[in-house]
Amino acid sequence: MFLNSLNIHATRLLEKVEPPNFELLPSDEFRQTLSLIKEIFDSYSNSVVTVNTKKDDYIQILDCVVEPMVQMASLSAINLPAIDMAVYMINCIYSIHSMLSLYEYTDPKLEKLEAQIDAHLDTLSNEQGYFILSKTDLLDAYKIIQGHDKKARGPLVNVLGMDSNTLKSSMNKFDVYLSAPDNLIVPQFNLLLSSNIRTKLKQKSIRLVCDAYRLIYDAITDPENGYSNSASIMARSPDQILEFDLDCVP
Repeated sequence: MFLNSLNIHATRLLEKVEPPNFELLPSDEFRQTLSLIKEIFDSYSNSVVTVNTKKDDYIQILDCVVEPMVQMASLSAINLPAIDMAVYMINCIYSIHSMLSLYEYTDPKLEKLEAQIDAHLDTLSNEQGYFILSKTDLLDAYKIIQGHDKKARGPLVNVLGMDSNTLKSSMNKFDVYLSAPDNLIVPQFNLLLSSNIRTKLKQKSIRLVCDAYRLIYDAITDPENGYSNSASIMARSPDQILEFDLDCVP
């Protein structure tokens, strides 16, 4: 009877889908369901059920409610831009994770939720990395180098947009980014509920930017690509960039 009522509640969640608020926080209905689960779990503290019964009940309750909650969040976010969707999903899943971490027998669900957070974090870090490359004018160079075939198109220096002056201009903007990396963060970054997730996002996006920088560096310093002044274009090694950027992460 109890689980039937919970199943009905979970089904109704999917009927109450609405667009996320401006702050990309879980909806009132979502938070109320979290409170319901907490009340149910807390009630077991004063019960006399056996450990095995408690464990089985917890598992059944979570199986009944958690997935519909994630589906509700996903349906709510379906029309959002990629960055907004990732932030909203992370905030919702993190809210479930934070509550469940207070209780026993929730480890399997916690691991699944962590994997889901990581998947959305990958999306967000990719968007953040591309944001940095775009704002420093290195995105075009990165894409050109990725698709460049020296045998078919000759040295990179002869490709439109890959001349020394253009690259130096981009590297000057990249130097400005290095002097104040927090100035190039997507606005939605501060809407993430978890400070730990914000730190992980910075680390992952920095590594993506450094990987892109390494690709550009290797191409420009390759003698076959025709840059006689490569040292003046790429003044810092990829390892120096990585070390500098990671030092900026608290």
